Amino acid sequence: MTEPKRIFDLFKGIASKIDEPIYYYKVATIPAAYNESKNLLTLKITVGGIYLVLSAVSGNVDAADSILSNYVAGGTNIAGMQTRGTLNAGGGVCAWFLKQIKEGDILTLSSYGYYSKSYDLTGHMVAIRLGK
Repeated sequence: MTEPKRIFDLFKGIASKIDEPIYYYKVATIPAAYNESKNLLTLKITVGGIYLVLSAVSGNVDAADSILSNYVAGGTNIAGMQTRGTLNAGGGVCAWFLKQIKEGDILTLSSYGYYSKSYDLTGHMVAIRLGK
């Protein structure tokens, strides 16, 4: 029986081909707005290349009847998935994208909030350069 691979082992082959490890990370919390899309945060990319972009959006309220979304705009999508979900027990949604990004491009993490009471959205985004 083969031993399951750890995530580090899976990315070791990719990491060995990266000339210079480059990543960007940011987190922000903002008040949500009812029935409105909000930009949670932006990342300015200073070195172009192919990036794996991971993002998460969560809310600080328990509201099973609410909806929130997660989308990253900017660069050119190669693959990926935007997501949406509910704020049941706090809740949150994650998304991933493989993007071709040019020097100076700005990535924007946005979310749509559909809940009429006051709450905050927290967004996390990391962009990891995989190659040129």
